[in-house]
Amino acid sequence: MIKFVKQYYPEFLSFGVIFTILMIDLNPDFTFINKAADSIGYIYSAQYLYPSYHTSPPLYLLVSHFFLMLPFGTEAWRMGLVSVLSTMGACVFIYLIITRSMVSCWADEPWIKNSSSTKIWCI
Repeated sequence: MIKFVKQYYPEFLSFGVIFTILMIDLNPDFTFINKAADSIGYIYSAQYLYPSYHTSPPLYLLVSHFFLMLPFGTEAWRMGLVSVLSTMGACVFIYLIITRSMVSCWADEPWIKNSSSTKIWCI
């Protein structure tokens, strides 16, 4: 486990910073900004499993319904937690797509074949 963490510490550090920023920015309750938005409608729709609008996202409401069952935090915070975790999942997949496409594009280059490291850092 320690070897895995040492091997991927830049990734853990960068994703940890993103997660920390998102959790700091997460609203603890309803604010004046989201009272006029769709968030209150989505919270009640997820709580009672009722479609919020004509084009409501069913998977988001089902996942949010399970997050609303958590025994801590307010309803608005728990719905925001769904967004934070889905954003982190998107960040991980975007990172994987970019790194895999960079390796496959440059795999024939001689400076990669002769490299002793298994990771390629391209910025």
